[in-house]
Parts: sequence; C-alpha cells; structure tokens
Amino acid sequence: MREREPLRRPKGSFYFHFPEGKQQLAREVLELYGNRVRAGLKALAARHDADPAGYVRAVAKFMATEMEASGWQLGCAAQNFANELAPHDPDFTDAVAKTFAGWIAVITDAIRSGYPSRAVAEKRATALLAALEGAKTLARSARSAAPFDAVIDMVLPELRAGKTTSRP
Repeated sequence: MREREPLRRPKGSFYFHFPEGKQQLAREVLELYGNRVRAGLKALAARHDADPAGYVRAVAKFMATEMEASGWQLGCAAQNFANELAPHDPDFTDAVAKTFAGWIAVITDAIRSGYPSRAVAEKRATALLAALEGAKTLARSARSAAPFDAVIDMVLPELRAGKTTSRP
C-alpha cells in the first residue's frame, strides 16, 4: 500500500486567505490566542470572586497542569511572538503589548480587593504575569511545576496579609 502524500496547496491559497502574508497570519494567531487566554483568566476570576489568593493559586496551578499535560511542550504564543517578531515590527510590538495589557487588566480586576489601590493591584498584576511567563520557560526546561509553585509562594503571603501598602 502506497503512503498518501500530504495534501499540498499552491502558495496562492495561503495568500488568498492571508493577503498580507505571514505577518497577517501571526497577527490573527496572536489575536485568537490572546482572546482565549483572556477568557480563561476571566473564567478563573469568576470562580474566585473576591478571593485574590485563590485566584493566583488557580491560575498558576492551571498553567502548570496544562503544561504538564502537554509533556512540558506548551509555551506561550504571545511570549514567543514578543521574543521573535515584536522587536522588528512596531505595529506587531503594539499588538503584543495590547495582548499582555488585556491579560494584566483581567488579573488586576481579579486581585484588586487584595491591594490598597488599583494602581498597586495593576503593578502586582504586571509582576505576576511576568513571573508566570518566566515560570513557563523554567517549567519547560526543568519539566517540573516547581516554578509555578515558587510564584504561588512569592505572591500568597502578601495577599494573605491583607491590604498591602506600596508605592503606586
């Protein structure tokens, strides 16, 4: 029995669907991925309403579980785009920044009750997202959820202590 050859479409088919080429495909992937992650962050926030510590734990545990289920292969498309494409294209850089800002806004709303002001909560949300993105990279290379546990251990004491004071 002969193996079937993969279906090959003319290059024109790609450009029919993506007239602007690879950059358009990348923007559309980023938008879809960004919206999916934002929706997931919102869903977790709804389950942990007024419980910032529970939310942080749930987000970190979800990411760790998702990565482990993928054999530690799963990463973050937005992070990859930021590393590979954003530095070279100001418009794409803005799109990546907008994606991350959307996630930070959701996280800020979810943890807001644990901080004295929205400005402090937003700063902490930014740091939390940065820590989680770094945890993905470390977890992937170590094949371990330990980096996510470290993020939880870093954030939860502050949240458990009640409203913290910090420069906005």
